[in-house]
Amino acid sequence: MDLLSRSMESLGRSLEYAKNAGVISGACLTLIDNSADSRIRDGLAELLDEHWCQPGDASQLVTTEKNIGYGMAHNRAIVASTMDFHLLLNPDVLFDEHALANAVEFMVSNGDVVLLTPSVSNNQGGREYLNKRYPGVLVLLVRGFAPAFVRGISRDRIAHYEMQDSEADTINHDIQLASGCFM
Repeated sequence: MDLLSRSMESLGRSLEYAKNAGVISGACLTLIDNSADSRIRDGLAELLDEHWCQPGDASQLVTTEKNIGYGMAHNRAIVASTMDFHLLLNPDVLFDEHALANAVEFMVSNGDVVLLTPSVSNNQGGREYLNKRYPGVLVLLVRGFAPAFVRGISRDRIAHYEMQDSEADTINHDIQLASGCFM
């Protein structure tokens, strides 16, 4: 729960910046509890009470009877949403203060864009590759299960799949696959 707490705090700071910049007027945070454990549900409810006190914002905790999966859980939140934009977010993502304002401004200015993924760095400051091309079965097997020396031999194929040839801060169109950690 510590990672989620830190994520909610950074989300709150980014939302506050976007509100102060006049980009958004409010937000609704929906936490999806995809477990059947009442202790997790209680902990999530406490986190909402503790960390989501933004004036003019709303929150809700949606519980499922069983683990319905990442995509289906988000689909429930999207269907219930009345907001203009919907952010799918993993519970371990930390925000730059300007991230949401920049994202919303970009989406508003580019009405043909229906999905946005940001430039992301890992804990060591290295680039994460959220946008991908359709992989072959071999690439998926090597990337997920092969020992390091086999991945090394296949690094060009993996780099192509992960779109490592694209610049970090350029706008890429016609993305085939996007990671669901932040979109």
